[in-house]
Amino acid sequence: MTIFISYSRHDSEFVDRLIHELERHGYDAWVDREDIRGGAAWGASISQAIRQCQAVIVVLSPRSAASDNVAKELSLADHHKRPIIPLRFEPGAIPAALEFQLAGLQIIEFDRAGFSNSVAQVVQALRGLPHPAARRPSEQQIEPIQTRHKSPTGSLRRKAYWLLASILVVAGLIVTLRQMRVFDRRDRRGTIVQRHPAPAAGIAEPAPSRGASPEAKAGLASYKVLAVKLDPYKLDKRTLRLSIRVTVSRDTHGIGVGRNSFRLLVDGLALPPTKYPSEALRPQTSQDFEVEFVIPKTATQIALQVGDVRGQTGDIPIDLSAVR
Repeated sequence: MTIFISYSRHDSEFVDRLIHELERHGYDAWVDREDIRGGAAWGASISQAIRQCQAVIVVLSPRSAASDNVAKELSLADHHKRPIIPLRFEPGAIPAALEFQLAGLQIIEFDRAGFSNSVAQVVQALRGLPHPAARRPSEQQIEPIQTRHKSPTGSLRRKAYWLLASILVVAGLIVTLRQMRVFDRRDRRGTIVQRHPAPAAGIAEPAPSRGASPEAKAGLASYKVLAVKLDPYKLDKRTLRLSIRVTVSRDTHGIGVGRNSFRLLVDGLALPPTKYPSEALRPQTSQDFEVEFVIPKTATQIALQVGDVRGQTGDIPIDLSAVR
């Protein structure tokens, strides 16, 4: 089950902790961590993520209460009939812009019940939601028609938010297409823009398993491990630092490289990165990134999983015995 997290970036530390707990219970959390030029692809990705998720968790705080983006995300969630689970990270009044979507919903009070007990309430609320497969296909098909023919006595404020969000998405897509020079008629075949920063000092050469390539393709991008390094972390754990080159195909509109682009398969267990990029790559471009994981000191079999963890992925085996 995919959960969309609506929050203020000023509360990222709390949100990261919440995501870790949700993933530990088997849920896939979607968060916006991509700094995309002009906010164009950002608006489109937000809209698509809300349409495809099974529930929306909104983290309430004085910062998120003042965020226009949180109000727009809840408006989209309500429009697409996605269940909303509100939780309060810090005390604060609910602004008028959020009252309509949160009316009648029970707020999980993290500031009162404590983190562990509150997480248990969130998990209980998620388990109580209907399974996505239980939704009839006919309901998914007629949803846009039902939305168009709602009673004129509906909330004008809700309609205004939806109209504003639609205008922002369309305008943003136009800006993105222009930035990608989609409207440029010149033939740009064979031109790849390389952006390769110098490797970090002290990082060793890549160490894939014997006979394996330190490169894999996932979707419309290829991923190559340039360097690997192990550093002490705790008595029973180590930090694995990877330098990775991502190259985007010409047959795409670009990709986002972020937290969900990398997983480390450690003895059969998938671990998310503790340090990761947040970038948008255009078609026919290549860029190097630093990604870090915290792994057990006793780890034996390790492979880097690349690509969208919810879509096409590829695996790159890594031999720790060859890492200096």
